[in-house]
Amino acid sequence: MRNASGRPSQAPSAVSLTDPTIHEDCLELLREQMPLSRSYLHSYEGAENAVAHLAGMMVFGESTWVPIRGGKLDLGTWQRLFLVELFEPRTRTVDVAVLGE
Repeated sequence: MRNASGRPSQAPSAVSLTDPTIHEDCLELLREQMPLSRSYLHSYEGAENAVAHLAGMMVFGESTWVPIRGGKLDLGTWQRLFLVELFEPRTRTVDVAVLGE
């Protein structure tokens, strides 16, 4: 079993289809549910930063678990592991932990 988490929390990991339309649907849903026009208490770096933290917590979670079989990630045919950049592009740290045999 493998666990991955991005730091800071504006760059979570997720397992998703490789189809770009699902990524666009996800972005549209985030825009509807967490609009930048709303006033956020956490606004030190603007609404974009607040939304990035909220989406990281409420939508994606802090980490992603993926089984490993035969030394490889055991994903579905169309699945891939993604690092989801929710704020400004920058160098990120990804922690990986492998558990089990």
